This record gives sequence, structure tokens and C-alpha cells, in this order.
Amino acid sequence: MNHKKTFQIAKNYLIKLGRISLISLNKAFLDENDSSTILLMYYKNIKILLTGDASVKSEKYILDTYDLGHVDILKLGHHGSKTSTGEALLKEIRPSLGLISCGKDNKFNHPHKVTIEKLKKYKVRYLRTDIEGSIKIDLDTLKIN
Repeated sequence: MNHKKTFQIAKNYLIKLGRISLISLNKAFLDENDSSTILLMYYKNIKILLTGDASVKSEKYILDTYDLGHVDILKLGHHGSKTSTGEALLKEIRPSLGLISCGKDNKFNHPHKVTIEKLKKYKVRYLRTDIEGSIKIDLDTLKIN
């Protein structure tokens, strides 16, 4: 018998996994995508923002609530859709690397060309799973495999 236990992560919930710290930044919205878990991850001096399926509405809440400063790696929201990864977020966190998780030839045409243009405008290097396949980053060396 499988006894899976799940729970919803509350705002400002701290998860420690060895040398990794994860802080939940999300707020419950009526929209399922905007209510997805958003995590700020710290590992040594590296900061990573994992935005789930959040849209610019959730991003605005995070920017209004937290002083994020520079983020080294941003996992783009909602597979790089045009409703996520707004200019205000990019301008505030100035990510060095953006990661876009999307399937090859997906029916939604993610990532959206508007999102790619925003990344280029803010000079964010980005990698896409539909092109690269699985993306692995060694956080000790910042080597991308």
C-alpha cells in the first residue's frame, strides 16, 4: 500500500536540504497557475528563483513583497509563455542565466517569441529543454552538462 503524503507549502516556509535552503514565496491566488509553488533557492553564494507556472501577477506580488536583488539563475515561469517572466521581474533580479522547461514541438509553442525577446533585451543567457534536452548544472563549479 502506497501512503503518499502531500501538503501545500505556505508563504515563507523554509526547507533545508543539506547545504541547500529553499524559501517559499508564493501566495494563494484564485488562478491555479499563479498559486503554483515559487521557491527561492540558496546554495553557497548562488541564488536561484524557481517560478513554477506563475504569471506576471504573481511576479508583481513577489517584487512588491520581497527584496530579491540579483538572482543568478531564473527558471522561467509557465514554460516561457508570454504571460510570465515580465520585464519588471527581469529588470529587478537581473538573472545571469534563464532556464526554460518546455517540450519539443509543444502545442502551445512555448517558449513564446515575446519571452525570448525580453531575455535578449535584458541580456539573459538562456537554455531551453526543447533544444538542449535535460539541463544539469553543477552548482559547485557552475558547469553546465
